[in-house]
Amino acid sequence: MEKRISFTQFNSVKSVAKAIDPYLRDKARLEAQLAGIDEEFRIKAEEQLEKLKEKIKNDMAAKKEKLEAEIQKAETEISTIEAGIVSIIGFHVTDLVKKVIEPNAKGAKETKYLPTDIVSYDEQNKQYVITVPDESAEAPVVPPTTEDVTGSDYDKDVETAENTESVEENLFN
Repeated sequence: MEKRISFTQFNSVKSVAKAIDPYLRDKARLEAQLAGIDEEFRIKAEEQLEKLKEKIKNDMAAKKEKLEAEIQKAETEISTIEAGIVSIIGFHVTDLVKKVIEPNAKGAKETKYLPTDIVSYDEQNKQYVITVPDESAEAPVVPPTTEDVTGSDYDKDVETAENTESVEENLFN
């Protein structure tokens, strides 16, 4: 394709180019800004996000510190109040008594403090009995390994057990 224009027409094109040049520069500048706006947004968002994260982190640390101080205060109060019970009985109150909230006949809630599973009542002696399961009774008996029996009384124990079994066999036969 070929298009021919006159000298005068081309001078008109140059005049228009001269007239729109400032607008073309503004357009190019704005397009460059527009292209960079996503990156600028990302950078500013990251900066703001970091500031926000730091602020939230500081706020949460202060809140955590305050709650830990309140917990420590409550623990101190509990220890102070139950110190007599612990020194005499040897157990914390929460080990001996559980709080139970039940509805009563009127529909209101009634709070009771009942003995835990380790506490029972002996009606004959009119006493509460605290029974703690023996941990050694619950633990399974592990037979000794050869390393455990070397130079120990294990051989004597086995010999005694064998002698006892033979004596029992003689008695019952």
